[in-house]
Order: sequence, then C-alpha cells, then structure tokens
Amino acid sequence: MAALGSLLANTVYLGHYGVMADRAELSSLTATLEELLRRVGQLTDKATEAGDDEASSELVSLERGLQSSLRRMRRLVK
Repeated sequence: MAALGSLLANTVYLGHYGVMADRAELSSLTATLEELLRRVGQLTDKATEAGDDEASSELVSLERGLQSSLRRMRRLVK
C-alpha cells in the first residue's frame, strides 16, 4: 500500500480529461516548452533585425501561444 501512496504522490490528475500524468513527464515537457520558447524568441529577434515584418509578426504570435501553454503546464506541475 505504501508503494501506491508513493506512486500517487508523483502523479497529477488532469481533471475532466480523466487521465493521470507523471510529474516527471510533465516537468520534462515544461522544460521542452521553455527551450522551444527561447528558440522561437531568438528567431523573432533575427526576423525583426532583418526587417522581415511578416515573419516577425507570425513568430510573436507563436511566442504568445507558447507562453500561454507554458503557464498552463506550470499550473499542472504545481
């Protein structure tokens, strides 16, 4: 029974989705999102510096979506 308690301590229940996720997996996904956001930010800066307004605008929009996803993921991991 102690093993079950340990398993549940490392598990997050994802509400109405009816699934459980391992905290380590969610933490790993959070780190991946952070890295992706950093890389998209670098591309945004390059596009802005190059004067590519269309690409810059699209990348800024993408950054906002990733930032929102990252906030939601961090709430799950808490």
